[in-house]
Amino acid sequence: MPNIWDPEYTITRELASHLIETQFSISVHSIIEIGEGFDNTIFLVNNRYTFRFPRREIAVKLLRSEWALLRIIAGKLPLPIPKPIYLGTETQDFSLVFIGYEHLPGNTPQDVTNEERMQMVKPLALFLKKLHSFSTEQFKNVPYDEFDRLHIDKRKSHLIDSMKKLQIHENIPLFQLAEDYAKNITHIAVPTVHVLTHGDLHIRNMLVNEDKELVGIIDWGDTHIGHPAVDLSIAYSLFPIEGRKQFFSIYGEVDEDMLKLAQFKAIFTIISLLAYSIDKKDKSLYQEGKISLALALS
Repeated sequence: MPNIWDPEYTITRELASHLIETQFSISVHSIIEIGEGFDNTIFLVNNRYTFRFPRREIAVKLLRSEWALLRIIAGKLPLPIPKPIYLGTETQDFSLVFIGYEHLPGNTPQDVTNEERMQMVKPLALFLKKLHSFSTEQFKNVPYDEFDRLHIDKRKSHLIDSMKKLQIHENIPLFQLAEDYAKNITHIAVPTVHVLTHGDLHIRNMLVNEDKELVGIIDWGDTHIGHPAVDLSIAYSLFPIEGRKQFFSIYGEVDEDMLKLAQFKAIFTIISLLAYSIDKKDKSLYQEGKISLALALS
């Protein structure tokens, strides 16, 4: 069975350069592949622009939604986010749209200490508090959560199967603990609370500077109107318990069901990233995933 991150379309540096030069007034002097997610391949162009090209058909609709949204909210949040400036169109060379942005400086966090995690609590809580406060009426092109990201009954069997596969890869108590969690979690009805969400907030979609200070939130391809627990899951995958308490004291009131849904989403996302890291032989992401899983289960 193919993985959900396997590409349907492949974009090379040469093809990306050709598309950028022929569609925009940009002479490509340097182009480096700086990332590859489930849905997109990302290139840094001339150390100034970031271009995202879809790897799967499903990403096209998401990119169009992201193009419309980020042009509205860029500059209105307490942390930098990408602002799209180039929208590539379909051609015979590449039949999908693609987007170019001003490049945001920073790196995805690696080898983050507890102290460095704690210094991210306040800026991230304030960021999500502001993001979730936008009136959703202005975002006509942003979809609702059509994937039921918080539907436990729909995702439970997949979570259990994924945990069993992880234990084949490495039989450790942490993975057994996660499997026990997956088996024992019971369904929680998701309340009708609709906010603008990032949709895929985890450590690989954040940027930090050399001092490990949070300086940006990237990859808005999964943005949607949905329940805030989808984003609040970051409090479980990134922070120790004391940081989590501080996070929610800044973000604002949440109930017990919202916390349980946020924890479930965190664990589901982490398990997916662990499986992805194994397939891609990304040892750094695998180690970070285990740390995040231990935090989420604590």
